[in-house]
Amino acid sequence: MIYEIYTENGTKKKRALTGNGYGLPLGSIIAVYSNLVPDGYLPCNGAVYDTTTYAALYAYLGSNRLPDLRECNLVGAGQSSNDYDASTNPNGIHEHDVYAVGQFKDDQLQNHTHTNGAEGSYMTPSGSSYGLTGRADTGTITTNYRYGSTTHGKQVGVNYCIKATPAYVEPDTVSDMVNTLRTQDSYSTSEVNTGKKWIDGKPIYRKAGIYLNYSSVQIVDSTLTASYVDTVVKVGGNVRVSNNGDVLPLTGYVNATIRAMLTVVPTGLEFNTNISGLDTSAGVRWWIEYTKTTD
Repeated sequence: MIYEIYTENGTKKKRALTGNGYGLPLGSIIAVYSNLVPDGYLPCNGAVYDTTTYAALYAYLGSNRLPDLRECNLVGAGQSSNDYDASTNPNGIHEHDVYAVGQFKDDQLQNHTHTNGAEGSYMTPSGSSYGLTGRADTGTITTNYRYGSTTHGKQVGVNYCIKATPAYVEPDTVSDMVNTLRTQDSYSTSEVNTGKKWIDGKPIYRKAGIYLNYSSVQIVDSTLTASYVDTVVKVGGNVRVSNNGDVLPLTGYVNATIRAMLTVVPTGLEFNTNISGLDTSAGVRWWIEYTKTTD
């Protein structure tokens, strides 16, 4: 079962995706009016597929071969209870033709008989003329209607495709998904993809750190250069003044004369302050969210 994680009243919860209309489940069959196979699907052409790439499908089918639905119509497996009864259910099924899942049956014509009359006469079952002429000497039947080597109704060609990947590609277990979300919500000295997007569609990353040995202007991270960072979405953090214990946020200018700020410059992420008496044992605690020029 595939799940999504959502938050309700501050608590992370899970709910099934494939069971509640969130997408077609693995193994679903669709008809495509095209030769192009949709992403996440494979054509039902009887071919052998890669069981490593499509491990979930392999576990589902138990075979490394796709079903072959070319030239086939699909019919519901199992026996219907809609039985014919002349008085109570005249529209029911007269004779059952039961299929198991995946069972193939070739085309066929129901057993029946024709009685030939004299040469050149019309065969008239139940007194109705069907426009069939017969030869009493050979029993040959010819028709004035469409004919061919198989029996079928009106049909049009489509490509049947099978869903080869889960409805949502998520980590294998719920615990893995929760760990992924926790990573996205965490502050780390390594670059983390937050899972969020900026208005231009680019992913937003987060990075954080503590820098102890600083002066009034100091590069606290030399990797976050102006050529690497595209858009700064948020910055934050704090510094501490040692003589009175005040904690000042890194949100830019505190007022016209006091500043504690982070700026992306050509050489990296720069901490800039004119505050004296900062507590070097506490350091600069900083974090930044940004998009990258490489995306």
